[in-house]
Amino acid sequence: MTVNTTEEHIKDVARKLFFSEGRLNATTQEIADAAGVNRTLLNYYFRSRDALFKIVFNEAMLNFKNSIESIITQQYSVKERIEDLVDFLLQEMGNNPYREIFFITQLNQNEGSIKPKKEDENNKWRIFLEEIQSEIDAGTIRPLKPEDYVLNIFSMCILPVLMKPVYTTMFQISLEEYQVLLNNRKKSILAFIHS
Repeated sequence: MTVNTTEEHIKDVARKLFFSEGRLNATTQEIADAAGVNRTLLNYYFRSRDALFKIVFNEAMLNFKNSIESIITQQYSVKERIEDLVDFLLQEMGNNPYREIFFITQLNQNEGSIKPKKEDENNKWRIFLEEIQSEIDAGTIRPLKPEDYVLNIFSMCILPVLMKPVYTTMFQISLEEYQVLLNNRKKSILAFIHS
């Protein structure tokens, strides 16, 4: 592996451990073992587990933000963009079921270090919320505050995956049966938010 390839490989493995497997407390040695490198090499690239953790967190947050903003700023109908947003969130949760826990944990631990958004970054969401309000005014989607509408979309996509252990116990169903419910989420979400 070349230098950049090795560094990217270590980050990919760390992402998998953190986001897909939920091992937020994986040690430097566990990450190195999973990546098939020695701990000295991992420390050469990242100095420490915390440095690697921070890099993976910042890249994941930026990629997540950019992907969502790419969807909401498209030039097709609000309903189609909402459907694409639901698709994206459900796919991301399927691939990275622990990433949002990772985000929440990191953001709660580092509240003071979160920088306010620049005005132009906020405009993307402000414009999208205004477009949702126009659809609400036209009667084409459920009459809610636009912010509530967006919160409902995120909640309905993310919470069922985060709460899987609780819901499988509560409903007394297997993980396979619960996965069938998750696979049908898009239809249920769109029916609920557009009614």
